[in-house]
Amino acid sequence: MPNLDVWRTGNSVVPRQSTGFTDLAEAEALRDTLIAQSKNETAHGPKLEDCISKYLAARKHELGEKTYGQIKLLLGRLQTYCEGQGVYFAREINVDLLEQFKVDGLPELADTSKGTAVAKLRCFLRVAFRRGWIAESLADKVTAHRAVYAQKEPYSDEQVDSVLNEALKLNGGTHGYAKHPKTFRLLLELMLETGMRVGDAIRFDPATLAKGEHLWCTRSGCRSRRRRRSPDPWKRSSRTG
Repeated sequence: MPNLDVWRTGNSVVPRQSTGFTDLAEAEALRDTLIAQSKNETAHGPKLEDCISKYLAARKHELGEKTYGQIKLLLGRLQTYCEGQGVYFAREINVDLLEQFKVDGLPELADTSKGTAVAKLRCFLRVAFRRGWIAESLADKVTAHRAVYAQKEPYSDEQVDSVLNEALKLNGGTHGYAKHPKTFRLLLELMLETGMRVGDAIRFDPATLAKGEHLWCTRSGCRSRRRRRSPDPWKRSSRTG
């Protein structure tokens, strides 16, 4: 007689499916383990590990590869820290545990990076509360990590010259501005002359520029024209070759 898989008959706790075993004793041991796990989840809620897996799966399509990796690493650290404290179920997490995780679980992060990590953690906690994995809105109780930014001194004219000159040495890059060092230098010069932020400088379209009496104006607004190195920023365009 051939060996056949032992199947569970199924009930409200354990669904009907193959155990994967042909030995009755092994199949019954697996059944007992699954029933015990189900009772634990009924009493304590879902496991933190399962919640993290569901959260990552639900958000993967909307996150870039780098951001997804950062969140996966962060929540993996949270799981490891919680298990080290004897916490395996999401509903066992409390505010004190999370606040201590910010200190002991993320000790090597700089303040700016820790602030970003805590923001990602609070996002996970909001979803956990919405989906019923935790019983209270812990995201509202966990404080954000505020980074203190030190005031920096502006570059000297010599340092600015060095930055601009080094920008021309990006030849050999494979993508982005590394392939176009002269364009990259022109972008830096535009930011230097106008005070534009990086995003504004990248989106800047000269066709939208209008010269006022004291201002250069674009469709996105006006910025004070701060002359520092050249009376006319457009004279620099000849350097792009």
